[in-house]
Amino acid sequence: MNFISEVACPNPIHFWKTVKCLNKKRTASFSAITENGNIHTTPEEILNCLQDHFSSRFTAPILNMNNSTDVLASKLWNELSSSSHKDIKLACENSDLKFTAQDVKLIIRKMNTKNSSGFDKVSNKMCTHWNKKWKQAGTICLNKVENPAPTTNQLRPISLLPVFSKICKNLFLLRFNKWLELNNVLPTQQSGSRPHLSTLTRVNHLMEQLTQSLRHNSFSVLVYIDFLQAFDMLWHPGLILKLQHVHCPYAYLCWIVNYFQDRTTTIDYQGHLSDQIVITRGAPQGSCFGPKAYIVNLFDLPQIFECTRKVHLYVDDLALLYSPSIYLEYIKQTDEIQTRINNDMVKLEQYADNNHQPVNKNKMEFVVYHKSVQVPKIRIVYQGQCIQQQKTFKYLDFHLDSKLSFRDHDDQIHYDVRNHDDRLFQSSNDDNFTSKA
Repeated sequence: MNFISEVACPNPIHFWKTVKCLNKKRTASFSAITENGNIHTTPEEILNCLQDHFSSRFTAPILNMNNSTDVLASKLWNELSSSSHKDIKLACENSDLKFTAQDVKLIIRKMNTKNSSGFDKVSNKMCTHWNKKWKQAGTICLNKVENPAPTTNQLRPISLLPVFSKICKNLFLLRFNKWLELNNVLPTQQSGSRPHLSTLTRVNHLMEQLTQSLRHNSFSVLVYIDFLQAFDMLWHPGLILKLQHVHCPYAYLCWIVNYFQDRTTTIDYQGHLSDQIVITRGAPQGSCFGPKAYIVNLFDLPQIFECTRKVHLYVDDLALLYSPSIYLEYIKQTDEIQTRINNDMVKLEQYADNNHQPVNKNKMEFVVYHKSVQVPKIRIVYQGQCIQQQKTFKYLDFHLDSKLSFRDHDDQIHYDVRNHDDRLFQSSNDDNFTSKA
């Protein structure tokens, strides 16, 4: 504590920023790619493999013209994307998409003064030159596993976007967020990418419902659902169709269509650049508009389930809570809750198919929370595959075990604290650390 007081006092803001960097888990680098049993090691092979993978990943889904949703969404997208410049200009002039110099100054002040730049090589500190390539992104791939030779599905693509496009998006969000709030578009079950809400508020709400059920000496089942490559699977025409259904202003629809149209990216691997990849699907990871577009696209998801108030969403993290009727016998409780869950799984499968947003059934899990000695046996099926039952699950960085003892969570916190303390004190003799702090 004496060390912290001595070093932090001169400039506490810089000190804690440095500490945060020390505590941040570093992404494992990769020097090879494993694909179809083959290991690619040269930069050229890796880059070609990444380009093929992401070209396929960012390609629009194949539509079913017998599906009314696909037909309507495709028709609306084609109409808006082919609108004349004159019509779009007229729509914008009659909308609230007008901004003052003060609005622009406010957005620039709020931008992070970080040094990382997009494909235009302009950082947030260098807002002095105008650049026209706003829809050209650079993509770097982060390794999600410890394996130095991951598969392409184990990489997270991060878009490095032109800085001036960030200003434009933030200006649009000033109006779009206000419209979403005034029209109550986003459901209360969604806590992600929203002001004054966080992972903590979502977990608190979930815990309230869980403990309430356990007070009756009953049990609850929590199903954890993972969407496959969530942001990258965003279907643009489907999003526009949903916004039209909630009477989104025409000018907003035109702006969003224009934002997603003609986007390209170039993969950067250790300074080697791929050819341009055309993006017709997904929301850029690293974009301020991406998370907002994604949660808007899922605004109707809670309504498909039997009990909407027990649906918990944080961006793409979905948890479904089920509690049986306390007036039923134990055996009937198990049968009743199993039937309800499997009925909802059928609805989820239909929703995922209609929205071209696949669920990663291999990562779907559930936990039975109870206080009894005997664990209820529940069989949950999704697309013909049984979902694995676990004794504990990490949801939004909280380890929730079946007894809600929080022992696993406490053990993890103690481990993190010890690990962070070691890093901090190892840096105490580092002149660079103390001078920066």
